[in-house]
Amino acid sequence: MTDRKQQQYGRSMIEMMGYIAVVMAFTVGIGHMISGAYGDYKFSKANMQITDLANSISKAGAIEENYSLIIDMINGTGEVTNTQKAEGLKLIPSSFRVKGRKIFHAFGGEVKIGIPASDDVSGTNYENKFYITFYNLNRNQCIDLAVKDWLKSKYTDLYAIIINGTSGAAWYWPAYTAAGGDNVLPVKRSAVAGTSATEDDGQCKDNNNNSIMWVFN
Repeated sequence: MTDRKQQQYGRSMIEMMGYIAVVMAFTVGIGHMISGAYGDYKFSKANMQITDLANSISKAGAIEENYSLIIDMINGTGEVTNTQKAEGLKLIPSSFRVKGRKIFHAFGGEVKIGIPASDDVSGTNYENKFYITFYNLNRNQCIDLAVKDWLKSKYTDLYAIIINGTSGAAWYWPAYTAAGGDNVLPVKRSAVAGTSATEDDGQCKDNNNNSIMWVFN
């Protein structure tokens, strides 16, 4: 009887360990699914934020000579009144986190809005344009946002995409390539992601300090 009880106990322990292993594997799988779904949600939100903010600024500036006043209202700079500053904050979509005058995108990095300088990209004139820049993007975030499809936008007129600052890569539509850009929009995933075969990391660096500037007419 004792040997039989010991055998049953041994089988029970093995069955229990197997059960625990299955539960752990299931839990890990669910965790990966949740993590993946959350990542997709974050990207979709960031993707929407760019479009919504660009549309908001574009519509607000439609009757202005240029975007300077609208940008000053949003940033709280220049000679705008307190009322105009308050109105400027209303132009920021509610999907963004705003702290004081600082704006943060879905991935947690800072967002800057402004009027591009004429020398942001050599030989390019940025008059009557505005930019939106997302900072602190990791490699995957940078790649996915860089290849965003702008062909379907109804309200905004994208002029250029600049990855990682003036020393990085500038992408233009074919009509604008003569303005100083060698890369033709839409952005090619192979260019921003690189190719392992050539040990090319691409234009989106492998860290959390990538930035993308979208310039709009």
